[in-house]
Parts: sequence; structure tokens; C-alpha cells
Amino acid sequence: MVQDPFIVAVFFGFVPAMGFLYILLHEYQAFFNEKRMFRVFFFGMLAGGLITLLELSAAPGPGHLLGTTITRSASIPLLGLYALLLGLLETGAMAAVLNWRTFRGRRETPFYGMSFGLGFGATSALFQLYFVLRLTAESPGSDDVWVQVILLALVGLYFAGAILIHGAMGAWLGRGAAQADLRTAILESTLARGLMVGLFYAMLLIASPAWASKVAAVAALVFAIVATSRVVNHVLDQVVPPEILREMGIHQRRLARKFLRDDEPEKKP
Repeated sequence: MVQDPFIVAVFFGFVPAMGFLYILLHEYQAFFNEKRMFRVFFFGMLAGGLITLLELSAAPGPGHLLGTTITRSASIPLLGLYALLLGLLETGAMAAVLNWRTFRGRRETPFYGMSFGLGFGATSALFQLYFVLRLTAESPGSDDVWVQVILLALVGLYFAGAILIHGAMGAWLGRGAAQADLRTAILESTLARGLMVGLFYAMLLIASPAWASKVAAVAALVFAIVATSRVVNHVLDQVVPPEILREMGIHQRRLARKFLRDDEPEKKP
């Protein structure tokens, strides 16, 4: 049984978000203000916490799915509709912030949008995971170590993907705000987040066959990685002037060649 759900939730929420923030944005640090980027990240954490608490207070959130309000025989169309509504709620909240005059029409807004989205995703993952662990603590088999290990593995995969999707949503909405046209970004973000919420419901509700919930968790992570890769290539890279982007590629190849040379065993005379 998980002894401290909050510590586990922090580990699967805040730590991955900070790692993704560095991995995804450190190569672009010349194109944005780092202090503002961190301020936006922490403001995203605040916004994500508020929106997630609002979501958890309304059925059929994770608590109700694992409790008595919604059962495993719940209507799939109802859950699908609710997933899209949650996606629209989160997208609307993020769009409202990223469309502030501070960000609107600025070329670098997609970078701040991704930072805001990762912060939003960090506290969203933290609160949702905390409630899931609390609600499953007294479920049958909760004292089984392997049951707990499998549960943590599944939710770890899922929430890593959920944080990445929030980052991608922020980048899409940031591009929309920079171009003064949020319609496409809102649609993309709502559908992407709706799909992730749907996979979350599938992971929690599917009991048989046992491997199906594992497939849902892995599918969520794969989808998030693919979406984030497309964001990097088609949103973030588009902010960088082509000649600088080429120089960045040349520099990366030089570093790779240097690494390979240093890794080669020295030849004996």
C-alpha cells in the first residue's frame, strides 16, 4: 500500500514537468526570457490546480469513477462527452491566459505557452494522482505489493503523457495567440485533451481483459510523444529563423560526432 500518496503524486507530477521543461525548451533559450518562462510555468501550476480541483468536484471525475456515482457499466457516450467537455474547459482556461495582451501577437508566445502548459499539467497530474491513490488505497488487493507496483506504473505512464499533452496544448494556443487566431488551436487542444481524458477513463474502468488498461496507459504516452514531436517540429521550430535553425542542427551534429569520437576505444600503437 502506498504510504504517502502526496509524495508519490509530487514525484509523478512536478518532477516530470520540470524535466520536460528543460528537455523541450533549453535549445531555444535564446528566443525567450528565462525569468518570464519560469514565472509562466509557476502561474500555470496555480491555474492547473484551480481547474483540476473544479473538475474533481464534478461527476464523473476520477473520484466518482472509483466510487459509487459512476460504475463500470457507465455509458460510454456519456463519458466521451464529458471527456470533451473537460478538454474544452482546460483549453478555454489556458487560452484565456495566453491571449492576454502580454502574450498576444508576440512571436515567442509558443515557448511561454508550452511552459504554461507544462506547469498546468504538473498540478493537474499531482491532484488527480493523489485522489486516485487515496481512493484505491482501500480497494480489494490494495495490500498486494504487485498490485500497487502495477498501479503506479500505469498511472506514471499516463500522467507523463498527460503533462506532455498539456505542454503541446500550450504551444498550440501560444501560436494561435501569436497569430491572433485561436480557433484552430482551441479545436486541436480540445480534441487532444479529450482523447487523453477518455484514455484515463478507459484505464480506470476496464477490468477485463486485464491487459486492456495497460494498453490504454501506453497508448496515452505514445500519443503524447507523437503530438509533442509534431509541436516541436511544426510550432517551436517555426519560431526560429531558418538560418539559425540550420546552425542549431549543425551544432548538434558536431556534438554527436565529438561524443562518438570520445567514446571510441583508443587504438594501441
